[in-house]
Amino acid sequence: MAGVVCRWIDEVAITITAAPRTIYVTRERRPGTCPYDSVLMHERKHQAADEAVIAEFAPRLKQKVARALAALRPPAPVPRSDAAAVERRLTAAVERAVNGELRALEAARHARQAAIDTPGEYRRVAAACG
Repeated sequence: MAGVVCRWIDEVAITITAAPRTIYVTRERRPGTCPYDSVLMHERKHQAADEAVIAEFAPRLKQKVARALAALRPPAPVPRSDAAAVERRLTAAVERAVNGELRALEAARHARQAAIDTPGEYRRVAAACG
């Protein structure tokens, strides 16, 4: 039909990755020594926590976006002059779903990182080598 368009979201592709991590250990702790290995093990707990959160939230994010897409109104012809507004509405619905889940991911990540950095863990690292 002349002068009208249909807009819809057919597919959403999202890739979640953690930035490459470099673990630094103070120079006073030499590689291959117990103090170095103790600190490195602690830092690897942080790395594992990040990886676990991403693995847990990736399927949740997919489900959340799928629900957001399913809740959208079915495509219908609109005047060409309204096409940009329809695109913004569609994009905003997906962005709300993504951003809400990313906020939840970051909150979970923060909580897990805080659970690693406890006084007891610091005492364990300090006492690990006698």
